[in-house]
Amino acid sequence: MSSKILVLGIDGMDETVVERLMGSVPTLAGFMETAANLDLVSTFPPDSDTAWASAFTGLNPARHGVVQFVDPLEKVKRIQTKLADNASLRGNSFWDVAGDAGKRVCVLFPHMGYPLWAVNGVMTARSPIADDVQVYPPCLATTLREGFISHPPRGFPGRRNHQIRRFIDQLRESTLRDAEMGRELLRVEDWDLFFVYWSTLDAVQHYFWDHHDEDAPDFQPNRPYRDVIRAFYRLFDDVIGWFLDEISGDTGVIIMSDHGHGMRPQKLFNVNELLRRHGFLVPARPTGPRGEHLKERVRRSVVGLISRHRLGRVAGRAMRMFPTVTRSFTKPSSVDWDKTTAYATDMSGIKAYSYGGIHVRKDRTQSAEYESARDRIIDLIQGGCVTEDGECLLNFIARREEVYEGPHLSAYPDIVLELKYGWGIGQLIGNTLFGRSPVTSLMPGSHRRETPILLIRARGRESAHRRRVHMMDIAPTVLDMLGLGHVEGFEGKSIYRSDSKSGVSRDKVLLAGRSVGGRST
Repeated sequence: MSSKILVLGIDGMDETVVERLMGSVPTLAGFMETAANLDLVSTFPPDSDTAWASAFTGLNPARHGVVQFVDPLEKVKRIQTKLADNASLRGNSFWDVAGDAGKRVCVLFPHMGYPLWAVNGVMTARSPIADDVQVYPPCLATTLREGFISHPPRGFPGRRNHQIRRFIDQLRESTLRDAEMGRELLRVEDWDLFFVYWSTLDAVQHYFWDHHDEDAPDFQPNRPYRDVIRAFYRLFDDVIGWFLDEISGDTGVIIMSDHGHGMRPQKLFNVNELLRRHGFLVPARPTGPRGEHLKERVRRSVVGLISRHRLGRVAGRAMRMFPTVTRSFTKPSSVDWDKTTAYATDMSGIKAYSYGGIHVRKDRTQSAEYESARDRIIDLIQGGCVTEDGECLLNFIARREEVYEGPHLSAYPDIVLELKYGWGIGQLIGNTLFGRSPVTSLMPGSHRRETPILLIRARGRESAHRRRVHMMDIAPTVLDMLGLGHVEGFEGKSIYRSDSKSGVSRDKVLLAGRSVGGRST
């Protein structure tokens, strides 16, 4: 048991990128030699809100309810204009549980921590939609605002070089200011649990992945921002070193991210087209000679134009000013909803993700027909999601209740699926099952469920009982390291405990990387 625990949360830090840059990140390389290097699996979907909520509460998304399957354009609009509901986190996070047990906590800028709440110690929170930072207790606010408070840029970086350079500089400055605030509080505050979070690395990878990754479809040698991602990994390596220099050798340390990062899929498997071919989805009118509806072609052309010329800022302003514009791009425009039984989720709309799902309309099916429809669709996708060369593109496909259980399960589509890295779920209805995404240039980086980083150093601890770890195991592990392993109410369990007191079965789909119920892929 460690007397103190330091947790560094770095949104989007990718294990495979760290491994490739090992010669450039000496602090991480040295830390790995003494730490347990674990295989952390993110939530489904691997959104930051969903994943951090599971890490903080020890619950799966169907229980904490922080999950949504909406199109990325709609999601971006919400992120920029509306605060996320953090009610399920307030009082239920691992730092709240530790504080209730008498441990003094210091928590800086946790994801979804705004508006903040009272804790047994110190907490800061940053608004995602305005330049506002809250501090608890309020008496610390004046001191912190004088030199430490920063506001990272929001939205797209712009097209011009000076805009891009300013965007990068603002992200760097915000990273350094938050780190300096953390180091100061680390020195002056009395704490048992210290947590600090950064979002800036995630933003860098979203916008500059095609400059960094030689396998990305738009990669070109010697691009002007080729080293931006590498530079930020080096920056965080320095930041981690600064924090490690401030603590004693018996302090437990966790370095983690919520998801990994990779290239946005360019190759698409059009789920809606497969559903159309088998009568589950009915077009509003016959397809044209080129296999697409005119409205779909226009939409794809506009999206491609926005992506190629990186007009994200313009598109973002249009979405905020004209909600109907967003709806026209995020909803399938050529579906006869009165006759359609199943269709791909909005998440699979304008931007390609490797993960998504299928809604099966219960209002058009009886109970027995509903289950039969799900079985048939799963079988169809397993048989159809195969290239001409015979390569299976599925990581897994399953009913939603085979993945999670909880009161918010209805937030999930009836069927969930994930394709292999490099492949995305498309919505196009036309004459082909396979296509290419038009939006990889707009935001070339994308989240990966399989490659978040998790490094744990705990003095005097026996080896972890397993290598494969789920996001909801983080909270009970932190508390166990603080000597609070008796705490109940988590679905996850500490990596240092072999027994499962919760009685919740471990999920085969997300941990084993394949489907359940005999549907192995």
